[in-house]
Amino acid sequence: DASYSFTATGNRTLVANFALKQYTITVSANPAAGGTVTGGGTYAHGATVTVTAQANPGYDFLNWTENGTVVSTDASYSFTATGNRTLVANFALKQYTIRATAGPGGSISPSGEVSVPYGGSQTFTITPSTGYKIKDVLVDNVSVGAVTSYTFTNVTANRTIHAEFEAVVFFEDFEDITGWTRTGLWHICDRTTCFTCTGLKLSGKYAHYARTDRCSYDTGTRTFGILTSPVIPVSTNTTLVIQFDFARAVEFYTARARDLTYVQIRLGTTRSWGSWRTIWSCSSRNALPECGSFTYTFRTGSYVRMQIRFVFDSVDRFNNNFPGWAIDNVVVKPAPTGPAALEVADLGLGWEEPSAKDLVTVVNTPNPVRDVHTTTFTVLGAEAEALRVEVYDLTGRLVWKSETLGNELVWHTEDLTGLPLANGVYVYIAYVKVDGEWIKMEPQKLVILR
Repeated sequence: DASYSFTATGNRTLVANFALKQYTITVSANPAAGGTVTGGGTYAHGATVTVTAQANPGYDFLNWTENGTVVSTDASYSFTATGNRTLVANFALKQYTIRATAGPGGSISPSGEVSVPYGGSQTFTITPSTGYKIKDVLVDNVSVGAVTSYTFTNVTANRTIHAEFEAVVFFEDFEDITGWTRTGLWHICDRTTCFTCTGLKLSGKYAHYARTDRCSYDTGTRTFGILTSPVIPVSTNTTLVIQFDFARAVEFYTARARDLTYVQIRLGTTRSWGSWRTIWSCSSRNALPECGSFTYTFRTGSYVRMQIRFVFDSVDRFNNNFPGWAIDNVVVKPAPTGPAALEVADLGLGWEEPSAKDLVTVVNTPNPVRDVHTTTFTVLGAEAEALRVEVYDLTGRLVWKSETLGNELVWHTEDLTGLPLANGVYVYIAYVKVDGEWIKMEPQKLVILR
């Protein structure tokens, strides 16, 4: 006892013993994931105590509190030990700002200064106004394309997003094909694995000329189809631009034009239509896998409406096991000002308006002629008015000729006198009459091996 009483019965030497008081300093982090704290423990009375808070990545240190009361806003807090204390280091998840803006012609939602926590996500929706389309979306000043939405994930810094729009007369991304007419194999597709070319611009759904169940337009016969836009109102005496994205992979065959792909437009008054005009075309002569964009500029003159159509024609039934033709993002818009607005850009594909001679060919089946006495000459690529065939031996002597109406001519491999020809190699030249004009085919070999 600090107060000690006793009866004196002799001399005594008493020592009062003292010990310096010890205090417990308890520290913790709120929330626990916000950071680490050091400096807690047992301290003697009057000792200097320093507690330190270190924020984890993605968090900011706020303050030290005791029983809910702020005692310091410094991450390193020093004090003299005069009693037990329970201190809490408070942290807050970092907040970053995404600045979302939109140019004239549309909106972005949400917009303005949007706060996002560290590691969080935020989706923005871009919507064009009537008469406009999305031109581009810039994220941190870098283009991400004409997307309708964009999501920031794992945000760890301040970011920006800006949407740009452009005025259009007509726009079709084929997410909804209402108003278009289709024949042949044209259908709406969202399977981009059919095409492997660099710079593929197909997005979402697109129009595809192929069978719906595979990456091929091989039907076992000639296939032909047209995809035609709805009627598009236009203003008179206006310079307009037509633009579309495409992917194309067809047969490679240079001797004749096969697998034709061409784009046509027509203009009309309120009462009548003008003729279709081809503004872009390719065929088997340009058959490597291709993808890109095409732009064509024209003036409307006195016309007040227009249509666009995309035509695919395999011409024959052979070698059609290819991915076909895909179209997306069809735009008709006012042309930019300046002389460049009157030029045509075709990205090097060139114009190729095929002639009747390019489209027509004649084949004979079977060839070689084995174990039979008959072969049939067939016109491919056109509805022939007549077909004439001349057969020569290798000395150049005419051994047989005949003519018939229509696309097929049967030959029983006899000569001009009606006797069977000997086995060997012969050359035939076919003449096809189309639209009143005879077209001479290149000489071809025919072999008889009976």
